[in-house]
Amino acid sequence: MSANREAMGQKQFAKGHFLFILGTCLLSLLLGILYTPIWGGETAFSIQFIAHEIVAEPRGLKLWAYLSIGLGAILLAGLVGLIRPGKACGLSCTVLAGIAIVLVLIQLPPVFLWGMMLPVDAAAWLPILLHGTALFVGLCAAGLLKNLRNK
Repeated sequence: MSANREAMGQKQFAKGHFLFILGTCLLSLLLGILYTPIWGGETAFSIQFIAHEIVAEPRGLKLWAYLSIGLGAILLAGLVGLIRPGKACGLSCTVLAGIAIVLVLIQLPPVFLWGMMLPVDAAAWLPILLHGTALFVGLCAAGLLKNLRNK
């Protein structure tokens, strides 16, 4: 009976939890790539609304993009490790929940900055939508990982 419950718990993780955590990983990677100046030195989103000094020397923006990509990749690697059969969710779930929380926290500045631009630039709805979705999905993923740790 206990083995059956463990198997059901593993199925529940694979079906429900997996999608939120995978969504967090993919959104983090996507947003990091969109803010990486790889298209001729330009980012996918125009960031001209930020002060000229920041746009001319976008170290903070690059740091944000690389952090988003790196943490998303680490979370994805941890997710791959968690879906292995018989893998117990102990300290690794706590670490992954912490990474998901950091990914949520780094979404807050872009949401607020793009939100301030919305009255001026109607095109700001797309970045707000992407960052807001990453924020919501990341919160769900962090909660799910924390609950897996407690089981």
